[in-house]
Amino acid sequence: MIRFILFALLVVIACILSLPVWLCMWIIHFFNKDLTERIAFRFIHDLCCAGAFVCGLKPDIRGLENILEDEPAVYIMNHRSIFDIILAYTMMKRKTGFIAKKELKKAPFLAQWITLNHGLFMDRENIREGLKTIMQGIEFIKEGFSMVIFPEGTRNKDKESHTSLLPFHGGSFKLAEKTGVPIVPVVFWNTEDCFENHRPFMKAADVRIRIGTPVRIEELDKEQRRQIAQYMQDIMQGMLDGIAEEIRES
Repeated sequence: MIRFILFALLVVIACILSLPVWLCMWIIHFFNKDLTERIAFRFIHDLCCAGAFVCGLKPDIRGLENILEDEPAVYIMNHRSIFDIILAYTMMKRKTGFIAKKELKKAPFLAQWITLNHGLFMDRENIREGLKTIMQGIEFIKEGFSMVIFPEGTRNKDKESHTSLLPFHGGSFKLAEKTGVPIVPVVFWNTEDCFENHRPFMKAADVRIRIGTPVRIEELDKEQRRQIAQYMQDIMQGMLDGIAEEIRES
């Protein structure tokens, strides 16, 4: 219960701080747009770090050197918990937006911060609107932003296996195909044990995160490029299986 209260308190504090921060950003925007974007990213980054701390998330991270600092990338991640994006932001080293489900567009304060960080809201039930979202994401990458997307399209609720993945949506990879930026695979293990397995309560959870080597589409052969969604899913499946093997051997 105490973790839930602390997290709720953190959310309230963030909402209160948002108003003066937005005012400062609005003023600074007239003089230095890049500084405004960096303030927005730093605010969310630090807030996510605080959120992970108060919730007792203890991530064992390997491959952090694969989070790129000098160039934008598309980060594809499996999705089992609302805390996946919180942990994702704690690892980012440059301005990063993420593609969220359209329902979050109705969330006060959160929706505004997603937008300020060049995040987008995806309507996966509407192909035309989904394509517009991907095209906007491509433009953001060209402006120098990295993007995070969950190619499974929704949260995986499989409680029987930590290693399962839902089928990847091919459209998720247009972000990298149309911009030439690398794709960085990231897998989370056991994030759902912080909240989803105990809701409405929270508990400390030992989480494992593995960040794979960046994949550049132009370096793949023709068949791999044609089957890029399956190719990347196979890589991430292997990463999850690797974690399972680590646990068996420990």
